[in-house]
Amino acid sequence: MKKNQVKLFSVLILLILSLLVFSACKKEKPFNGINTELGIMLEGGGFDEESSLIASRLTESINIKEATKHISPLSYNTTAELFVYYINVTKNGSTVQPSGNVRITLPEPNASYTDYVLFHVKGSDVETLSYTLENGKISFEVNSLSYFVIAHSHVHQYSSWSDAGDGENHVRSCACGYVATEKHNFDNGQNITAEGKLYTCQSCGFSYTHYHEYSNFLDAEDGDNHVGTCSCGKTSSEPHDYGNGVETDTKIQYTCQTCAHKKLIPLYVSLNIVFPAGSGCTATVNGVEYDANTIYKHGTEVTVVINLTSEYEFKYWESATRDIKTPVLKFTVGTDDFTLGKEKITLLAALSKINEEGALDDLPIV
Repeated sequence: MKKNQVKLFSVLILLILSLLVFSACKKEKPFNGINTELGIMLEGGGFDEESSLIASRLTESINIKEATKHISPLSYNTTAELFVYYINVTKNGSTVQPSGNVRITLPEPNASYTDYVLFHVKGSDVETLSYTLENGKISFEVNSLSYFVIAHSHVHQYSSWSDAGDGENHVRSCACGYVATEKHNFDNGQNITAEGKLYTCQSCGFSYTHYHEYSNFLDAEDGDNHVGTCSCGKTSSEPHDYGNGVETDTKIQYTCQTCAHKKLIPLYVSLNIVFPAGSGCTATVNGVEYDANTIYKHGTEVTVVINLTSEYEFKYWESATRDIKTPVLKFTVGTDDFTLGKEKITLLAALSKINEEGALDDLPIV
């Protein structure tokens, strides 16, 4: 009996010792206050092992604006980049604050700044924190966690803008060595030639001449022209440049070599010659008596000779485009201006009648 009691007592002692060792090991497990991705370390604060460090750097402008809207009245360099961090601790999904001071260490964000100002943003409350900078790391102490903003404390005193020499930007510098760069802000330009415009930057005085170069030609839909656009937005209208036509049974198709606009013209045309009523005058066409039913193919060379009676004298041929003052009229179908694209070419013979005294009286054309 005594042996069983000794065994039971021994088991109880071992169980108690195991529980003590387990509890001791559990308590010795430290809170992990390190974010390796950002290089952030949080020390102190009395957080237990079930707590987690939440740390991120804000990069989207809308989030940065929201996190920094309360620091605008404070003194810092508003032209330099802000480095905004969210640092907090959670336990079981809820935010927990430290029970005392915590020390936060993170990498120096921009070594070229040489000096910083550090803000702790807690809602609408903002405090400026002291910090130490050693071996490329910034360290500071706080008693609560939220947003932390690292800014450049130096307010630059700039020189005048000057051209950067790259055709796109101008620069200005501060005595501290910082150089600011901005895009040229050109004026609306001054016309110096029909196809050239001088543009001048309103900040630094840099200027350049832009010569219009037109491309992307599109049909102007007026039957005669196409329109090209320059990179500056100016447009220019030019006549279609047709290549050689392609014949079908009744038409010739021409295609503009620049904009691909297509034009169809008749392959065959008829000739309509009109004399004053009762004049008795006639005409020959290519040596054959004029026949209104005769048709002529595009490109045919035509010679019209008027046959006058003794009572009339020739004045001019009146066409759709101009007056032709030669009694022997020579033209090429589809080439001369009064034949372009026509299905019927009309020529009106303007004549004068010789009266008894030898004077000429104009006769109306019918």
